[in-house]
Amino acid sequence: MDVLSDILSCLQLSGTLYFRTSFTSPWSIRVPSFENVARFHLAHRGRCLVRIEQEKAPVILEQGDLLIIMRGAAHTLYCDPITEHQAVQLDQVVEQSGFDGTGTLVWGDPGTDHETQLICGHFAFSEEANHMLIDAMPPYLHIKN
Repeated sequence: MDVLSDILSCLQLSGTLYFRTSFTSPWSIRVPSFENVARFHLAHRGRCLVRIEQEKAPVILEQGDLLIIMRGAAHTLYCDPITEHQAVQLDQVVEQSGFDGTGTLVWGDPGTDHETQLICGHFAFSEEANHMLIDAMPPYLHIKN
């Protein structure tokens, strides 16, 4: 086995895809913290801002960008700075949108033409997986386009 395979085996890494989204302005969603995961958001279409807890500046996520938030930090996804502090909790968005686990999670004003499509999920690590690679990672990885 190669070194990367050894590391991934030690981490007992698994992945989960939550949903594909279609958000139309105005929108702002608060994602809670979750231990032993690295959450990800891939901007399939459009753009958004992401404010990660404990970080000073928001990340601008453009179409084609991938954001991996290490250690499951709470964060807010939003369409523009005006909406950041009007965030709705993710579980409330899922419930109110009628999302049943299939198809696309649709949220926002259907009358607007500003649409952001994200693909969201997480990579989970075993609770016992304590590895210096995870400890050495920055709070997030922003991979552009």
